[in-house]
Amino acid sequence: MSVSAQAVKELREKTGAGMMDCQRALVEAGGDMEEAIKILRKKGLAAAAKKAGRVAKDGLVAIAVSPDGKKAGMVELNCETDFVARTEQYQKLVKTLAEQAMNEAVADAAALAARPFVGDPGHTVAEVIAANIATIGENIVLSRALHWEAGEGMKLGSYLHMGGKIGVVVEVSASADEETVKDIAMQVAAAEPRFVDPASVPAEVIREEKEIAKAQAAAAGKPEAVQEKIAEGKLAKFYEQVCLVEQPFELTYPELDQLPGRVEQFTTLSCISNPVGGDLIGNARWTGVPLRSLLQRARLRPGVVDLRFEAVDGYTESIPLEKALHPETLLAWRMN
Repeated sequence: MSVSAQAVKELREKTGAGMMDCQRALVEAGGDMEEAIKILRKKGLAAAAKKAGRVAKDGLVAIAVSPDGKKAGMVELNCETDFVARTEQYQKLVKTLAEQAMNEAVADAAALAARPFVGDPGHTVAEVIAANIATIGENIVLSRALHWEAGEGMKLGSYLHMGGKIGVVVEVSASADEETVKDIAMQVAAAEPRFVDPASVPAEVIREEKEIAKAQAAAAGKPEAVQEKIAEGKLAKFYEQVCLVEQPFELTYPELDQLPGRVEQFTTLSCISNPVGGDLIGNARWTGVPLRSLLQRARLRPGVVDLRFEAVDGYTESIPLEKALHPETLLAWRMN
């Protein structure tokens, strides 16, 4: 039997299957649109089964946050290549799944896969993924699904890094501004802290770190009285590595270059080793941002007196906090 081009077009729009597949399904179904859809879905499940053993090492993370910041959902949907991950069809699917995880409070990939798909309630999420495997031609795996609800006086914020390769959701005070929320989420993405602060580190982890530090000190021949002090010092360093609020605030050069509040000013600088009447001095037009604006974002600890700078070649210098907060003190990255 022959089928019309309009019927093939309609079936293709409904299923995303190839034109020839749609035509063959309509012929097999005797022109019945619903039956043709079933045939294509069955073939899709078969195709998905054949591809299930293939490694899905690429993909995307998507995050959905409610307008009031009270709930959020995140999913990780893996595929085989970055080419597929960048397609509109794939990105639409992963974003829809993140919204479904948020709205339906689903915090498990298997549970989400078993639910009716929000965009096509007649089929489960797993069936829709199988259909996409058939049309896209790669194995697709729903690896993770997560859901959060903000506590009283709190809100949720998010950040996607590298176009969706890394996703972060943070819970902060409801009064926090968007810049602070983004800074915290970006810090989590970059530094991967394991704990919020030292108080949240489990006692057994602290005990293990101190025992390792003491053993290292003992192996180095340090007296027992000194070993405890060394262990405390290494524990403080450990906190800086694994606790969010103890980690250094970091910005990359591209992030610096995009900071708001950029200014240009002429400043005369003299080398620290310039003798009286020497020529190690010059005037230039510098581009940067007031250092105090970055210090405000970094939330300095109480009691700070001086700021210490360290160059890549090992050179160090310090200036009083009062000077660092002066409106003409810049963090500059361009000259002339």
